[in-house]
Amino acid sequence: MPLLLLASGAGWAALLRVLRSRARAGDGRRSLVGPARSVVAIGLVLSTAAFAVVNLRSATGGLDRAYATSRHVDATFDEAGDWVAEHGGPDGEPVTALVPDLFAQMSVVEALREAPLVSSPALRPDCFGLTSYWAGESDRFLLVGPGAHVTANPAAVVEENAWFRLVDTSAGPVIAVTPMDLPSWWHAAQTDGQMTGPDLGTVLVLRPPTATTTPALELSVPGADGPVDVLLTVVQTGATTRAVLDADGTLVPVNLGGLRWATVTVDLAADAVPSSDTFALIGVTGAS
Repeated sequence: MPLLLLASGAGWAALLRVLRSRARAGDGRRSLVGPARSVVAIGLVLSTAAFAVVNLRSATGGLDRAYATSRHVDATFDEAGDWVAEHGGPDGEPVTALVPDLFAQMSVVEALREAPLVSSPALRPDCFGLTSYWAGESDRFLLVGPGAHVTANPAAVVEENAWFRLVDTSAGPVIAVTPMDLPSWWHAAQTDGQMTGPDLGTVLVLRPPTATTTPALELSVPGADGPVDVLLTVVQTGATTRAVLDADGTLVPVNLGGLRWATVTVDLAADAVPSSDTFALIGVTGAS
């Protein structure tokens, strides 16, 4: 439609040039030039108005309102900052933030600006110049946001809102997962918290001492036509788990041994060869 409107405007302009050339040639039609100019002007105005209306309707019609809402900084970010200040002390030292979604990470870092010792295992280097701000410590509190997942005993959930959960790992079993090496992952979490990662992407699994069960990652291959083999490898120990993924989601156990945390590589097709295929990190189970 915009191209048709553009062609219409070009046609009106061409008509005006023809009328002007005939007037200069003195072919006896000078008396028609004035009214013709008015007609052309009206046509151009109408075409411009139609162009504006069509484009405005197209812009609003193509807006994903749910996505736009998820990219709005509201009071939930300030609440997360207040939680950290209340439970993490003046500098936030006993808190680790797991917020891989780009928008949420940028916004929550601003909310936590007064808590410089909050750890962040995974950061966007294009925004912060670091891939991680974490030394491997097991902090008491985990602030979990979009793109990361946590399963916890209800007694361990200290605070919660639409975007974040603050869990106390000393109050009950907790297991959390978050993407690592964020530049290789899709920058935004879906509205249900899923995060899209690459073949051979890495995931951090946190299992504080209060959790003794084996965690299981919930993974899927969106859009897959059939089953997809996968090999999960614990980087620190070399322990592996083979499974078959589908488009709906599969729970894949991860043998951490006695580790409190570990980095897990997700190898689609189980061939150790990088590809353009992707998987979705849906969640984690195992805390009881």
